Order: sequence, then C-alpha cells, then structure tokens
Amino acid sequence: MAKADDGLFGGLRGSIRNLVFYKYMGQPCVKTKPQLKKKGSRTLPQQAQNNKLKLLSPFLTSVKSFLSIGFEFKAKEQNKTANNQATSINLLNGIKGIYPDQEINWNEIYVADGDLARPENVQVTMTADSFQFNWERTTGSEDDRSMILVYCHDNNESHFSFSGARRAELKDVFTLRSRYIAGKTFEVFIAFKNIISNEVSRSVYCGRHAYQP
Repeated sequence: MAKADDGLFGGLRGSIRNLVFYKYMGQPCVKTKPQLKKKGSRTLPQQAQNNKLKLLSPFLTSVKSFLSIGFEFKAKEQNKTANNQATSINLLNGIKGIYPDQEINWNEIYVADGDLARPENVQVTMTADSFQFNWERTTGSEDDRSMILVYCHDNNESHFSFSGARRAELKDVFTLRSRYIAGKTFEVFIAFKNIISNEVSRSVYCGRHAYQP
C-alpha cells in the first residue's frame, strides 16, 4: 500500500483497473486489488477419486440397509456412520484400473466387516429361484447365522437376509421368485453374524452369477 499526496490522488475515490483509491485517517491512499485465483480443473488424482465414488455410489446406495448392519461395529470403532465406513473401505481397494478406464473390483468389495471368523471356501450354485450356498467348517460359534446379499446389475436392486442358516449347518439356500432371477446377473456375498451380540465377520465375495436354464 502507498500513500499519495493531495496534489496527485487527493480527488480520486473508487477504482481504476486494478487500483483502488480511498482515504484513510484523512490521507488519500491507493492500493492494488487482490488477484483472484482462477478455479483450475481438477487434478488427475482428484478426477480418479471422484470417478471411483461415481462408480460405487449406485451399488452402495442399493445395499445401504445391509451395510447398516454389516458395518455397525467397525463404524462405532472409527466414530463414523456405517455408510461412511463402508464407503471408505470400498474406495480404498474396490476400484481397479487407471482413470478413466476404471471399474469395480468385486473381489475387493466388502458389505460387512468384523472380527468373527469368515465363511471359508464358499461355493454357490444358482437355480431358477434360488442361490444355494455351501461352506467348510471353521472356527467360530456354531450358532452364528449367515448374512446373504445378492445384488442385481441390471436393475440396481439388492436382495438380502440377515439371519439365515447356522454356521454349523455348512449350507444355506437363499430363495427368490424366478421373475427376479430370469435373465439377470448378480454379485453375491455372504458373511456371518452372532445373533446375541450382533457382531459380524468380514464378508466374502462369492462371484458373479447368471442363471442359465
């Protein structure tokens, strides 16, 4: 900032181009306007991160009710909401490829996260009206119940169960009306839940399934 004598800028008030004329404590003064920073385009890493969220959002929105149970305990540990915790973990590893050629990495998607023993060596068979699950015996309470989620690509709909077969049964059947299955493609997940404490295991991705009659 510079002071000016009355003889030079004394009669000026207001602005000319990038100069502002004013009086301070009776003295005429002049200063330059601050330069406004132009909003530049987002950096490549920012664009990649935004695209990750864009890819995941339809899926995460569809399965939000399942996530509220699947991430309840882990979210409390991190002082987050279940949805925010699920979004964080899936943004971390749930997208593969280099921007702009990115896609969901379903093998690294989690719909539940906890400390119970996970289902092991899960096999899924799809029929005209059901998904049949088999798994191997592991540690963990035999009374833990299966949590099953099937997500349909074609219409962005999800179907799920919070209290299926007991861990000790080593199998479960998740039934859907055939009209929901015919001609559709599904991403399938399973986890275990303790019916007393509501604690869960980390989910297991069981692959992509499309019924072929």
